[in-house]
Amino acid sequence: MRIFYFHSLYLNFNSSQTIQVIRDYSYLSDRGFDVTLSGVYDDEQSFSDIKEFISTRNVKIIASKGNTKLPRLISKIRFLFDVIRHSKEKKCFVTRSYHKSREILRYRQFLPKSIVLMELHEHALPFLIKEKKRINKRSYEKLFNSLDGLILTNYSQEKVLCNEFNSLPRYSILPNGVETKRFSQARPPRSKNSASPIVITYAGQFTRWKNIDLIFQATSLLSDRFMLRIAGGKGDAESEKYIGQLTDKYNLSGKIDFRGFVKPDKLASHVLDGSSALLLPLGDNIESRYFTSPMKLFEYMATSIPVVSVDYPSINMITGEDSVFLASADPEHFARVIKEACNCGENNKRIKKMNKIAAQYSYENRASRFSDFINSFDGGEK
Repeated sequence: MRIFYFHSLYLNFNSSQTIQVIRDYSYLSDRGFDVTLSGVYDDEQSFSDIKEFISTRNVKIIASKGNTKLPRLISKIRFLFDVIRHSKEKKCFVTRSYHKSREILRYRQFLPKSIVLMELHEHALPFLIKEKKRINKRSYEKLFNSLDGLILTNYSQEKVLCNEFNSLPRYSILPNGVETKRFSQARPPRSKNSASPIVITYAGQFTRWKNIDLIFQATSLLSDRFMLRIAGGKGDAESEKYIGQLTDKYNLSGKIDFRGFVKPDKLASHVLDGSSALLLPLGDNIESRYFTSPMKLFEYMATSIPVVSVDYPSINMITGEDSVFLASADPEHFARVIKEACNCGENNKRIKKMNKIAAQYSYENRASRFSDFINSFDGGEK
């Protein structure tokens, strides 16, 4: 069967969305599927890195150079021509937005042997977000009635969907995956002494709803021994400026180790390793509480380092209560839990349990469950 991922990607490993999609569908191709992705790129080396990653997989990328409307249109047209070329084969279309789902459903009448699935991510239901009400709930009800299935990326999404809608298409809950072997190499400091700094670390994007302020506020409440290590952002001057502003705002000069954007294959060894705690802040919004499936949570949980996260359903429905250290989004409480986590030994029961949980969410396991879901539909056998 062919899988067409109907969503334009920015083909650069600086994009967390691209990283997630490339890995997910590469591992899915290992289950015997032929996968077609599409998008645009503006950096030859980054695009070359992606092509190298998929070189041994049954994954094809239809790409155009330039991150503007015209290259995206060209890429989309080439993608649709590829769909037509395989029109008589069994196909699965996967989308991640309302508009793309509606569009492919219009085409489906000309494409026999097709199923259409929609993945739900942070902004999946914009009518629930106060500032994003352009598509109303009724429109989503009609869409869901037309789809073959949904792919939920967190258990907490199920709770919201069942509260909002009387009926849903068939769905499978498939949280994000993790390369457990790579991240298992990251460990807390090998030796400790009273003079060495206590490194606490955040790695990820600086999107507003992720509430990066929280970890700066919490760090400002900790003793001078604590050093906040940060990697992420977009690898540009704007990201560096943002971290500088937070450093000044919370008077943390000399306590911030900002490493910019670090390539995914270097994250465990160059950023996480040697940390005493790994931090996952989240804001008080529906994206954070219910709809995120944070890649960093799974990556953190595959290490031997204690993890401190804000306690929301999107987190605790994955972690339970005695693996990751859960805290409120209050800076004082978050700071107290950080200190507790830093006193947790490497062989602590929490660490062992979170490692066991992380293993359940390897990319291989996700691909296996995804494959079973696709093949459960009529005509879905490969």
